[in-house]
Amino acid sequence: MQQLHPALQSGRRLTLANSNAPAFSFQGCWDGGCAWHATAMALAMLGFLSDPLHVSSRRSAPEAEFWRRAQPLYLSGVSLEELQALIRELDWGLRPACFEGTHTDVFRFSKREVMRGRPVILTFRQSRRATLHAVLAVGIEGRKIGATFDGHTLLVVDSAEAEPVLAAYNARLTRTAADRGRLSGNAQYVTGFDQRKVVLTGAMSIRSSATAAERNARPP
Repeated sequence: MQQLHPALQSGRRLTLANSNAPAFSFQGCWDGGCAWHATAMALAMLGFLSDPLHVSSRRSAPEAEFWRRAQPLYLSGVSLEELQALIRELDWGLRPACFEGTHTDVFRFSKREVMRGRPVILTFRQSRRATLHAVLAVGIEGRKIGATFDGHTLLVVDSAEAEPVLAAYNARLTRTAADRGRLSGNAQYVTGFDQRKVVLTGAMSIRSSATAAERNARPP
């Protein structure tokens, strides 16, 4: 069974729920690094950006403010801690939570946060390589055994891959088992064009203090 973030609507294009606005921000539409695209998509899912594809061309609205703060770090790359600070500086009532640790601990943290309905930005590297890549976890897949849900696969939107079609994700990150059923120190990462072993290095969930509907219902 799968559990996906309710802010996403699959179809011929991935859109924000109750809107025709595209939700997929791909590398090249406003250039730059994978972490920025993952963050823009997460903020759109939470109702703070209406057009994550065109943040660099907006002259007003929240997109312009996000882009203004992103520019100083845009060419040099950005860490999860720097993203956390930037999101707090936006003062939108969001509570980003960073986590770093072993691969297994990062997977557990990410699974828990996704199951609570929060978008999670993941960073990982391929086995025996140092270069990091960032993606956005938007759902989880697993088995239900009695009243217990055993989530084994994070469903991911990867800005470096093709746009999702008839689905809310375009990559899968599945835990793997070592000897005697213990979790191994890597996961299987599968896209439409590739399959490789990766090691999770960190994650950042973005927690909202209020839903978009609650914010819109408040008086000015």
